[in-house]
Amino acid sequence: MHQFNEHHAAFDGFSPFYFQVIGPRLRNREVDRKAAVKKTLWTLSLTPLLALICIFLSPFDWQTEVIGIWASTLFFIPLYVAYTIIYTQRSISTVTKQSIIGGFCRFKKWTYLHDKRLEKSAHNSHGLMNFVDLGFAPKYNSATIEGHVTGKINGSYFQFFRATFSRAEETVYEFCPWKYRFKGQFVSILFPQKFQAQTVVIPDKGLFNWKKRRGMKRVRLVDPVFEKMFEVYGTDQVEARYLLAPDFMQRLVDLEHAFKGKSIRFGFTENQLLIAIETRLKLGVGSMFKQLDDPKRTQNVLDALSAIYDVVDGVTTKQERILVNAKSTAA
Repeated sequence: MHQFNEHHAAFDGFSPFYFQVIGPRLRNREVDRKAAVKKTLWTLSLTPLLALICIFLSPFDWQTEVIGIWASTLFFIPLYVAYTIIYTQRSISTVTKQSIIGGFCRFKKWTYLHDKRLEKSAHNSHGLMNFVDLGFAPKYNSATIEGHVTGKINGSYFQFFRATFSRAEETVYEFCPWKYRFKGQFVSILFPQKFQAQTVVIPDKGLFNWKKRRGMKRVRLVDPVFEKMFEVYGTDQVEARYLLAPDFMQRLVDLEHAFKGKSIRFGFTENQLLIAIETRLKLGVGSMFKQLDDPKRTQNVLDALSAIYDVVDGVTTKQERILVNAKSTAA
Protein backbone atom coordinates (compact mmCIF):
# COMPACT_ATOMS: atom_id res chain seq x y z
CA MET A 1 0.00 0.00 0.00
CA HIS A 2 1.32 3.43 -0.96
CA GLN A 3 2.27 5.60 2.00
CA PHE A 4 1.56 9.29 1.48
CA ASN A 5 3.97 11.90 2.80
CA GLU A 6 1.63 13.32 5.42
CA HIS A 7 3.98 16.17 6.38
CA HIS A 8 1.87 17.56 9.22
CA ALA A 9 0.67 15.65 12.28
CA ALA A 10 -2.89 16.79 11.49
CA PHE A 11 -2.93 14.29 8.60
CA ASP A 12 -1.68 11.26 10.51
CA GLY A 13 -3.73 8.28 9.38
CA PHE A 14 -4.65 9.77 6.01
CA SER A 15 -3.04 6.97 3.97
CA PRO A 16 -5.40 4.18 5.15
CA PHE A 17 -8.35 6.59 4.87
CA TYR A 18 -7.44 7.29 1.24
CA PHE A 19 -7.40 3.61 0.31
CA GLN A 20 -10.70 3.00 2.09
CA VAL A 21 -12.65 6.05 0.85
CA ILE A 22 -11.03 8.24 -1.83
CA GLY A 23 -9.16 5.61 -3.87
CA PRO A 24 -12.21 3.42 -4.60
CA ARG A 25 -14.21 6.46 -5.73
CA LEU A 26 -11.49 7.46 -8.16
CA ARG A 27 -11.13 3.94 -9.56
CA ASN A 28 -14.89 3.76 -10.14
CA ARG A 29 -14.54 6.78 -12.42
CA GLU A 30 -11.60 5.43 -14.42
CA VAL A 31 -13.90 4.28 -17.25
CA ASP A 32 -15.27 7.83 -17.55
CA ARG A 33 -11.74 9.26 -17.66
CA LYS A 34 -10.70 6.92 -20.47
CA ALA A 35 -13.84 7.82 -22.44
CA ALA A 36 -13.11 11.54 -22.01
CA VAL A 37 -9.49 11.11 -23.11
CA LYS A 38 -10.61 9.08 -26.14
CA LYS A 39 -13.02 11.85 -27.08
CA THR A 40 -10.27 14.43 -26.64
CA LEU A 41 -7.81 12.57 -28.88
CA TRP A 42 -10.46 11.97 -31.56
CA THR A 43 -11.38 15.67 -31.63
CA LEU A 44 -7.72 16.71 -31.70
CA SER A 45 -7.18 14.43 -34.70
CA LEU A 46 -9.32 16.90 -36.65
CA THR A 47 -6.75 19.66 -36.10
CA PRO A 48 -5.07 19.27 -39.56
CA LEU A 49 -8.48 19.49 -41.23
CA LEU A 50 -9.28 22.62 -39.25
CA ALA A 51 -5.95 24.14 -40.31
CA LEU A 52 -6.81 23.57 -44.00
CA ILE A 53 -10.25 25.12 -43.47
CA CYS A 54 -8.65 28.18 -41.85
CA ILE A 55 -6.29 28.54 -44.81
CA PHE A 56 -9.00 28.26 -47.47
CA LEU A 57 -11.45 30.51 -45.62
CA SER A 58 -8.83 33.10 -44.73
CA PRO A 59 -9.68 36.63 -45.95
CA PHE A 60 -6.09 37.01 -47.15
CA ASP A 61 -4.93 36.34 -50.71
CA TRP A 62 -3.17 32.97 -50.46
CA GLN A 63 -0.87 33.85 -53.34
CA THR A 64 0.42 37.15 -51.96
CA GLU A 65 -0.34 37.21 -48.24
CA VAL A 66 1.04 33.93 -46.96
CA ILE A 67 2.14 35.47 -43.65
CA GLY A 68 -1.40 36.67 -42.92
CA ILE A 69 -2.83 33.23 -43.66
CA TRP A 70 -0.40 31.45 -41.38
CA ALA A 71 -0.86 34.08 -38.64
CA SER A 72 -4.63 33.61 -38.62
CA THR A 73 -4.20 29.82 -38.64
CA LEU A 74 -1.74 29.89 -35.76
CA PHE A 75 -4.17 32.08 -33.84
CA PHE A 76 -7.20 29.79 -34.12
CA ILE A 77 -5.50 26.40 -33.78
CA PRO A 78 -4.33 26.89 -30.14
CA LEU A 79 -7.82 28.08 -29.22
CA TYR A 80 -9.29 24.96 -30.78
CA VAL A 81 -6.85 22.71 -28.90
CA ALA A 82 -7.54 24.47 -25.57
CA TYR A 83 -11.29 24.29 -26.15
CA THR A 84 -11.10 20.59 -26.96
CA ILE A 85 -9.10 19.62 -23.88
CA ILE A 86 -11.16 21.75 -21.48
CA TYR A 87 -14.63 20.87 -22.69
CA THR A 88 -14.17 17.19 -23.42
CA GLN A 89 -12.71 16.68 -19.92
CA ARG A 90 -14.70 19.21 -17.88
CA SER A 91 -17.12 16.68 -16.38
CA ILE A 92 -14.52 14.14 -15.25
CA SER A 93 -12.25 16.94 -13.97
CA THR A 94 -15.05 18.26 -11.77
CA VAL A 95 -15.84 14.80 -10.39
CA THR A 96 -12.15 14.17 -9.67
CA LYS A 97 -11.80 17.45 -7.80
CA GLN A 98 -14.92 16.74 -5.75
CA SER A 99 -13.74 13.22 -4.91
CA ILE A 100 -10.27 14.28 -3.74
CA ILE A 101 -10.98 17.59 -2.01
CA GLY A 102 -14.30 16.29 -0.71
CA GLY A 103 -12.44 13.29 0.69
CA PHE A 104 -10.04 15.55 2.58
CA CYS A 105 -12.99 17.51 3.96
CA ARG A 106 -14.56 14.29 5.20
CA PHE A 107 -11.26 13.28 6.81
CA LYS A 108 -10.90 16.65 8.59
CA LYS A 109 -14.64 17.35 9.09
CA TRP A 110 -14.44 20.47 6.92
CA THR A 111 -17.08 21.75 4.52
CA TYR A 112 -16.71 21.58 0.75
CA LEU A 113 -18.87 24.01 -1.23
CA HIS A 114 -19.70 23.61 -4.90
CA ASP A 115 -18.33 25.93 -7.59
CA LYS A 116 -20.34 29.04 -8.29
CA ARG A 117 -20.44 32.13 -10.44
CA LEU A 118 -21.01 35.25 -8.41
CA GLU A 119 -23.67 37.76 -9.35
CA LYS A 120 -22.90 41.43 -8.75
CA SER A 121 -25.01 41.41 -5.60
CA ALA A 122 -22.79 38.67 -4.14
CA HIS A 123 -19.41 40.24 -4.83
CA ASN A 124 -18.93 41.08 -1.15
CA SER A 125 -19.34 37.44 -0.17
CA HIS A 126 -16.39 35.10 0.44
CA GLY A 127 -14.44 38.14 1.69
CA LEU A 128 -13.32 38.96 -1.86
CA MET A 129 -13.47 42.71 -1.28
CA ASN A 130 -11.02 42.34 1.61
CA PHE A 131 -8.44 41.08 -0.89
CA VAL A 132 -9.29 43.87 -3.33
CA ASP A 133 -9.07 46.54 -0.60
CA LEU A 134 -5.56 45.39 0.34
CA GLY A 135 -4.50 45.51 -3.31
CA PHE A 136 -4.02 41.73 -3.57
CA ALA A 137 -6.52 41.42 -6.43
CA PRO A 138 -7.79 43.90 -9.03
CA LYS A 139 -11.29 45.31 -9.20
CA TYR A 140 -13.51 43.10 -11.32
CA ASN A 141 -16.93 42.84 -12.96
CA SER A 142 -17.56 39.12 -12.47
CA ALA A 143 -15.97 36.24 -10.60
CA THR A 144 -16.01 32.46 -10.38
CA ILE A 145 -15.32 30.57 -7.15
CA GLU A 146 -14.01 26.98 -7.31
CA GLY A 147 -12.91 24.39 -4.77
CA HIS A 148 -14.23 26.36 -1.80
CA VAL A 149 -13.33 24.75 1.54
CA THR A 150 -14.14 26.06 5.02
CA GLY A 151 -13.30 24.68 8.45
CA LYS A 152 -11.14 25.09 11.55
CA ILE A 153 -7.41 24.65 12.05
CA ASN A 154 -6.17 24.67 15.64
CA GLY A 155 -9.17 26.73 16.74
CA SER A 156 -8.91 29.24 13.89
CA TYR A 157 -11.55 29.42 11.18
CA PHE A 158 -10.23 29.36 7.63
CA GLN A 159 -11.35 29.17 4.04
CA PHE A 160 -9.56 28.70 0.77
CA PHE A 161 -10.80 28.75 -2.79
CA ARG A 162 -9.71 29.36 -6.34
CA ALA A 163 -11.11 32.52 -7.91
CA THR A 164 -11.08 33.93 -11.42
CA PHE A 165 -11.75 37.65 -11.75
CA SER A 166 -12.90 38.95 -15.12
CA ARG A 167 -13.33 42.30 -16.85
CA ALA A 168 -16.48 41.00 -18.55
CA GLU A 169 -19.89 41.60 -17.02
CA GLU A 170 -20.51 37.86 -17.09
CA THR A 171 -18.01 35.11 -16.31
CA VAL A 172 -16.10 34.19 -19.46
CA TYR A 173 -15.05 30.80 -20.73
CA GLU A 174 -11.71 29.22 -19.88
CA PHE A 175 -10.30 29.75 -23.38
CA CYS A 176 -10.65 33.56 -23.26
CA PRO A 177 -7.60 34.45 -21.13
CA TRP A 178 -7.52 38.03 -22.43
CA LYS A 179 -10.70 38.65 -20.39
CA TYR A 180 -9.09 37.66 -17.08
CA ARG A 181 -7.86 40.18 -14.55
CA PHE A 182 -6.66 37.68 -11.96
CA LYS A 183 -6.67 33.93 -11.48
CA GLY A 184 -5.37 32.35 -8.32
CA GLN A 185 -5.74 30.73 -4.93
CA PHE A 186 -7.07 32.66 -1.97
CA VAL A 187 -6.69 31.77 1.70
CA SER A 188 -8.18 33.63 4.66
CA ILE A 189 -7.58 32.64 8.28
CA LEU A 190 -9.60 34.13 11.14
CA PHE A 191 -7.77 34.18 14.48
CA PRO A 192 -9.39 34.57 17.92
CA GLN A 193 -7.37 37.70 18.74
CA LYS A 194 -7.00 40.87 16.70
CA PHE A 195 -3.67 42.12 15.45
CA GLN A 196 -2.71 45.54 16.75
CA ALA A 197 -1.83 46.94 13.35
CA GLN A 198 -2.10 46.30 9.62
CA THR A 199 0.78 44.68 7.72
CA VAL A 200 0.95 44.08 3.97
CA VAL A 201 3.57 42.00 2.12
CA ILE A 202 3.91 41.96 -1.67
CA PRO A 203 6.57 40.73 -4.12
CA ASP A 204 9.44 43.12 -4.73
CA LYS A 205 9.10 44.25 -8.35
CA GLY A 206 11.77 46.90 -8.40
CA LEU A 207 10.64 50.03 -10.20
CA PHE A 208 7.08 48.67 -10.34
CA ASN A 209 6.70 48.32 -6.58
CA TRP A 210 3.34 48.89 -4.95
CA LYS A 211 2.44 52.46 -4.03
CA LYS A 212 2.50 53.12 -0.32
CA ARG A 213 -0.92 53.39 1.31
CA ARG A 214 -2.03 56.19 3.54
CA GLY A 215 -0.81 55.66 7.10
CA MET A 216 1.49 52.78 6.16
CA LYS A 217 5.27 52.93 6.17
CA ARG A 218 7.94 50.74 4.60
CA VAL A 219 9.17 47.97 6.91
CA ARG A 220 12.63 46.48 6.51
CA LEU A 221 12.86 42.72 7.07
CA VAL A 222 15.54 41.24 9.32
CA ASP A 223 16.69 38.62 6.84
CA PRO A 224 18.40 39.95 3.66
CA VAL A 225 17.10 37.07 1.50
CA PHE A 226 13.45 37.91 2.16
CA GLU A 227 14.22 41.63 2.03
CA LYS A 228 15.17 41.14 -1.63
CA MET A 229 12.08 39.08 -2.34
CA PHE A 230 9.37 41.22 -0.73
CA GLU A 231 8.18 44.74 -0.09
CA VAL A 232 6.57 45.19 3.35
CA TYR A 233 4.35 48.03 4.54
CA GLY A 234 2.71 48.43 7.92
CA THR A 235 1.23 50.75 10.48
CA ASP A 236 3.36 49.30 13.30
CA GLN A 237 7.01 48.53 12.61
CA VAL A 238 7.49 46.48 15.78
CA GLU A 239 4.52 44.16 15.23
CA ALA A 240 5.37 43.72 11.56
CA ARG A 241 8.90 42.55 12.33
CA TYR A 242 7.60 40.26 15.07
CA LEU A 243 5.08 38.61 12.77
CA LEU A 244 7.40 38.36 9.78
CA ALA A 245 10.18 36.34 11.37
CA PRO A 246 12.27 34.37 8.81
CA ASP A 247 10.68 31.07 9.84
CA PHE A 248 7.18 32.39 9.14
CA MET A 249 8.25 33.96 5.84
CA GLN A 250 9.67 30.59 4.79
CA ARG A 251 6.31 28.97 5.53
CA LEU A 252 4.58 31.43 3.20
CA VAL A 253 7.10 30.76 0.44
CA ASP A 254 6.58 27.02 0.91
CA LEU A 255 2.81 27.59 0.62
CA GLU A 256 3.37 29.38 -2.67
CA HIS A 257 5.44 26.44 -3.94
CA ALA A 258 2.79 23.93 -2.78
CA PHE A 259 0.18 25.69 -4.93
CA LYS A 260 2.70 25.92 -7.79
CA GLY A 261 2.09 29.64 -7.86
CA LYS A 262 3.95 32.90 -8.09
CA SER A 263 3.80 36.43 -6.73
CA ILE A 264 2.37 35.54 -3.32
CA ARG A 265 1.02 38.52 -1.44
CA PHE A 266 -0.39 38.47 2.09
CA GLY A 267 -1.41 40.73 4.92
CA PHE A 268 -2.55 40.92 8.53
CA THR A 269 -5.61 43.08 9.16
CA GLU A 270 -8.03 43.09 12.10
CA ASN A 271 -7.98 39.42 13.16
CA GLN A 272 -7.35 37.97 9.69
CA LEU A 273 -4.44 36.72 7.66
CA LEU A 274 -5.26 37.09 3.95
CA ILE A 275 -3.18 35.30 1.32
CA ALA A 276 -3.43 35.50 -2.48
CA ILE A 277 -1.31 33.41 -4.85
CA GLU A 278 -1.34 33.75 -8.62
CA THR A 279 -1.61 30.24 -10.08
CA ARG A 280 -3.28 28.35 -12.90
CA LEU A 281 -3.27 25.16 -10.84
CA LYS A 282 -6.67 23.61 -10.17
CA LEU A 283 -6.15 21.86 -6.88
CA GLY A 284 -7.24 18.23 -6.97
CA VAL A 285 -7.52 17.93 -10.75
CA GLY A 286 -4.21 17.42 -12.53
CA SER A 287 -3.88 15.80 -15.95
CA MET A 288 -6.72 13.59 -17.14
CA PHE A 289 -4.20 11.68 -19.27
CA LYS A 290 -3.06 9.89 -16.09
CA GLN A 291 -4.96 7.42 -13.92
CA LEU A 292 -7.29 9.09 -11.44
CA ASP A 293 -5.87 7.14 -8.50
CA ASP A 294 -2.30 8.18 -9.31
CA PRO A 295 -0.90 8.98 -5.80
CA LYS A 296 0.79 12.15 -7.08
CA ARG A 297 -2.61 13.69 -7.81
CA THR A 298 -3.68 13.41 -4.16
CA GLN A 299 -0.21 14.12 -2.79
CA ASN A 300 -0.29 17.57 -4.41
CA VAL A 301 -3.46 18.41 -2.46
CA LEU A 302 -1.98 17.00 0.74
CA ASP A 303 1.13 19.16 0.29
CA ALA A 304 -0.98 22.32 -0.15
CA LEU A 305 -3.20 21.63 2.87
CA SER A 306 -0.20 20.79 5.04
CA ALA A 307 1.40 24.08 4.00
CA ILE A 308 -1.72 25.95 5.19
CA TYR A 309 -1.42 24.19 8.54
CA ASP A 310 2.22 25.25 8.75
CA VAL A 311 1.25 28.88 8.17
CA VAL A 312 -1.36 28.77 10.95
CA ASP A 313 1.21 27.17 13.25
CA GLY A 314 3.61 29.98 12.40
CA VAL A 315 1.14 32.56 13.74
CA THR A 316 -0.27 30.69 16.73
CA THR A 317 2.94 29.04 17.96
CA LYS A 318 6.02 30.95 19.01
CA GLN A 319 8.81 29.90 16.68
CA GLU A 320 12.54 30.08 17.10
CA ARG A 321 14.21 32.46 14.74
CA ILE A 322 16.13 30.76 11.93
CA LEU A 323 18.59 32.20 9.48
CA VAL A 324 17.86 31.76 5.80
CA ASN A 325 20.84 31.26 3.54
CA ALA A 326 21.35 31.00 -0.20
CA LYS A 327 20.57 27.26 -0.15
CA SER A 328 17.14 27.81 1.39
CA THR A 329 14.07 27.03 -0.75
CA ALA A 330 13.19 30.69 -0.35
CA ALA A 331 16.38 31.87 -1.96
